[in-house]
Amino acid sequence: MNRIRRCAGYGVVLLLVALWGLCEAATVPLMFNYQGQLRRANGQPVEAGIYTVSFRIYDAAAGGHLIWGRSQVVQADAEGYFNALIGEGGSELTSEKPEKSNLADVFTGDTAGVRYLEIQVAGAKPFSVRQRLLSMPQAFTAANASGSAGDFSVGETMTVSSNTTVAGTMTVDQYAEFDGPLQVAGDTVISNSLLVDASVDFQGESDFKQAVTMGHNLQQAGSASFAKPVSVGGTLTLMQPLAWFGSMVAKKTSWNGTYTTTPTNDGFYVANFFLDQTNNDMDKHDSTITTQGKVFHFKTCFKVVLADPQLKYYQVFMLPARAGQQVVFNINSKHTLNLFWRPMYR
Repeated sequence: MNRIRRCAGYGVVLLLVALWGLCEAATVPLMFNYQGQLRRANGQPVEAGIYTVSFRIYDAAAGGHLIWGRSQVVQADAEGYFNALIGEGGSELTSEKPEKSNLADVFTGDTAGVRYLEIQVAGAKPFSVRQRLLSMPQAFTAANASGSAGDFSVGETMTVSSNTTVAGTMTVDQYAEFDGPLQVAGDTVISNSLLVDASVDFQGESDFKQAVTMGHNLQQAGSASFAKPVSVGGTLTLMQPLAWFGSMVAKKTSWNGTYTTTPTNDGFYVANFFLDQTNNDMDKHDSTITTQGKVFHFKTCFKVVLADPQLKYYQVFMLPARAGQQVVFNINSKHTLNLFWRPMYR
């Protein structure tokens, strides 16, 4: 039969804190995971067994107000490691009255970002250093979140099942999925995929670098740029010019000479210049690109001193181009060019 061990007569050192991880569930869980190791004052792990541990949350690194607290029974293994789901069960503190009884209420309000966790094993003093609770436990607020009063950033995958309103700028660095209507008053920058299965209203400028899928209506008040395909299942309303980039198109391959072109829409050329020299002469070669009254040069000058000379040189040049403005490529016979065109649609 396991007995609850008390730590009278020696100290307990908390060595490791890991995994501020929310437990997954159909709704936002009112608990978070805590893992650590219990050691004696001499550094040796405690014996395997059951220990009573009190978890307290304060609003300061030292002193401050006791916001929440519970005592829980944990199982330590032979190395002293234990795991606890803070907020799951446990008993009230015997001699203290925290301000909050519901763990979800701990992470609300103007000072919700200032929370420190204190650990105490029964029979020992509280661990001397409180640990700052960071972002993951504060996801409790997502249970009732309906919008953002300021800027809004998604660094990892996010799924929202209800309405979303962002008063500031929305930035999505990873995949984001919104099952309810989405409204953004500020600018929007999407670096990865975005899926919205409801109406969308972007009131600022938008920059979409990956594929975008809108299940219903899309209203874009500011200018928008799409680098990848966009799919809109309902009505598309644009109040400013819309721009997105098409696929790269090869124009010339291993070529030299004179090439004159006039693009029908905005975009940019990608010019890959090559030099392949197989003699010992001091060769000077100049290729040019002329557009909008400006001349851009690609010059090479090499002296190769080898019994069997061979020199290969490569350079990439990107040139923005306006619709209707002529571009002239004059490529020296000693150079070769691979030329690509990527249009931008408005």
